[in-house]
Amino acid sequence: MILADKIIDLRKKNGWSQEELAEKLEVSRQSVSKWESAQSAPDMKRILMMSELFGVSTDYLLKDNIEVPSGGVEADTTGPAEEQLPEKRVSMQDANGFLDYRNSKSNRIGIGVLLCILSPVPLMLLAEAGAGARIGLLAIFIMVAAAVILFVLDRLADGPFMDYVTSVLDTEYDVTGLVKERREKYRRTHTYLLAGGIALCVAAVIPLILFSTPIEDGEGFSLKNTYPLAAVLILVGLGVFCIVKTNIIWGSYTILLEEGEFSKEAKAEAHNNRFVSSIYWTTATVIYLLWSFVTFDWGTTWIVWPIAGVAYGLLEAILRVVHKRG
Repeated sequence: MILADKIIDLRKKNGWSQEELAEKLEVSRQSVSKWESAQSAPDMKRILMMSELFGVSTDYLLKDNIEVPSGGVEADTTGPAEEQLPEKRVSMQDANGFLDYRNSKSNRIGIGVLLCILSPVPLMLLAEAGAGARIGLLAIFIMVAAAVILFVLDRLADGPFMDYVTSVLDTEYDVTGLVKERREKYRRTHTYLLAGGIALCVAAVIPLILFSTPIEDGEGFSLKNTYPLAAVLILVGLGVFCIVKTNIIWGSYTILLEEGEFSKEAKAEAHNNRFVSSIYWTTATVIYLLWSFVTFDWGTTWIVWPIAGVAYGLLEAILRVVHKRG
């Protein structure tokens, strides 16, 4: 194995992109690219740095007849799960295309969730107006169907970009700088939308407080009509729309930078938990729809989603502990 192949092998075993290795060696990404394509060779200073960085001897790096690294403990620290992940090359054009796609995705998913939350509102308003329940039920089915279509279209649009989430990204020169710059420009908007969405969800209880009346000779409160309940759903829907939209956009920067839940380690865990995640959210959807259509208490059943979100966080933590012990 020649030096170029050894550099590639050791870099991938450590889960680093060419740009990340270049930063550690204080050279440009083009230099690392030339080393790996055997167009040039690193100087002795960089050989010594790589020896220490990879935990291998200089003899292993310089002598072609030495195939087994001596003392190469760090080369295998990523574990078998990360080594199995595919690698995705990301150019500047690819990064811009991915960010544009995620912006469109935020609208599709945000509107789809908004339609699901608002679907009972026409039924409530029409019932109060004495227009009958059939039109309201038809409106529910139309809005839910529209939401499902948006989710399906979004799933189809995910195709070319699925490997950004599941693969180890090897970004070209300046891609990281571009993504960080765009994230900083969006940071204020993200903060406003997130804070505004949370505020709308909290404010959703105000109509119930203002328009509810105490029950005579009993405990609790009652509503004279369903208008306050409709207002609650509208406020919650708008709040969730803001939260979902901005988190999808913010997540696009996190994905490209491979931070947080999209780090190399987290991707390996997500790969192991993918089946559990699919079953979990499908079950949550079934529970929401069954509860809603059996009780028609749409003003209460929406609580399934925040509870499911919190519970999924706990489930991920449990799976992470189980995976580490295993």
